[in-house]
Amino acid sequence: MKISRRLQFGRMVTPIPDRSRPVYRWFQMEESFSSQLVLTLCDLWGLGSGSLVVDPFCGAGTTLLACKERGIQSVGFDVHPLCLFVSRAKTRNYDVTGLEDRVRQILEAEDKPAEVPPEWTERYFPPGLLRDILSLRGEIERLEGNERMFLLLGLVRAAIACSWAEVDGAVLKVRRRRVGPFRQVLSRILLGMLEDLRSLKTEPVEPRVEECDARRMSLPEGSVDAAITSPPYLFKTEYIRAHRLEEWLLGLKPGQPETFFGGSSDPEAYFSDMREFAGELARILRPGALSCIVAADGCSRHGVVRIADRMCEIAGQAGFSVKKVLLVNERWCTTPSRRKLGRAGEYIFIWERR
Repeated sequence: MKISRRLQFGRMVTPIPDRSRPVYRWFQMEESFSSQLVLTLCDLWGLGSGSLVVDPFCGAGTTLLACKERGIQSVGFDVHPLCLFVSRAKTRNYDVTGLEDRVRQILEAEDKPAEVPPEWTERYFPPGLLRDILSLRGEIERLEGNERMFLLLGLVRAAIACSWAEVDGAVLKVRRRRVGPFRQVLSRILLGMLEDLRSLKTEPVEPRVEECDARRMSLPEGSVDAAITSPPYLFKTEYIRAHRLEEWLLGLKPGQPETFFGGSSDPEAYFSDMREFAGELARILRPGALSCIVAADGCSRHGVVRIADRMCEIAGQAGFSVKKVLLVNERWCTTPSRRKLGRAGEYIFIWERR
C-alpha cells in the first residue's frame, strides 16, 4: 500500500488544537488526537443523527464530544479508569443553572476534618494543602450524578495545578515551586468550566461510555457506521501509570497494566493484540463502514519498529480494504543518551469494511 506524505495534517493527531477549545481542554492526554480530525471525518463521511460511531480506545473522550457537537450517537470503550471518568464528565448533559448553585456552595464550604492521606501522596503537595483538598472532596462526594462528576473533575484539576507533581514519562516526580491559593485556583477552574458549557454548542445526545476491552466489544454484529480511534502506540505505555495521583484523588482503582492492549514490550504481542482488535472491529462494523486508525512506529533501544506494512496486512486479513495510509508526523527515535536511531512515523490509516 502506498504511503502518502501529509505532514500538514500532523497537528490534527495531537491534542494541541483543542487546548483552547471549551470542554475539550478540561482534561487532555498527551496521546489524544484533536476534535478537528473527528469533525472533518464526520463531514467527509456524511455521518449524521442516524449514525453510530465507535471509539474503542476513547481516552479523554475527544471522539465522543465531537460527535456530540454534531448530534451523532457514539459509543466509547476503554479499560483505563481515569479515561472512563473523564470521557463521561466531558459528555454529560448538564443543568448549568443547578451547577452554578453547587459550585457556589462548594467554594463557600468550611474546612472540615478530612481523612488522613496515604503517606506516598504528601510529598507531591505543599504542607497543609491536602487537608483542604480532601475536606472539599468529602463535601463533593455527598452529591450524586452529574454534579458530583463535574465538581470532582474540577477539584482534581485544581489539585494538580497546585501540586508539586511533574510527570516525566511513566514517572511522577516532585518539583517544588510556588503555587497559587488553592481555593482561588479551584474557583477559577470551576467558573471556567461553567463558561465552557455555555460556550460549546452541543446536541443533547449522550454517548455510551463503558469499561470494555477493544478486543471484545459489547456491540452487535454489523451495528456500527464508523470508527475513529487511536490504539495505544507500540512501546508507549506511560499513560498506564502517569496519572496515579489523579486516580487516587478520584477514588479510582488503577487498572492492571498486564491486561491493557499493548501492555507488553514485545512487538509481536502488540501486533497480536492489533489483530484481535481488527477482527473485532470488523465484526461490529456494517459493510462499507469506514474506520480511521491513528497509530505510530515504535521506538526501542534497537531502533525503529515499522508498523505500516503490518497494519495493512492485519486489516486485509480481518476483512478490510485499506483505502489510505497517510504519514502525518515524523519524530526522531533516540536512546536515553540522545543518540539518534531513526525517524519514527505517525500515521492515519483509513480502512473500509468489505
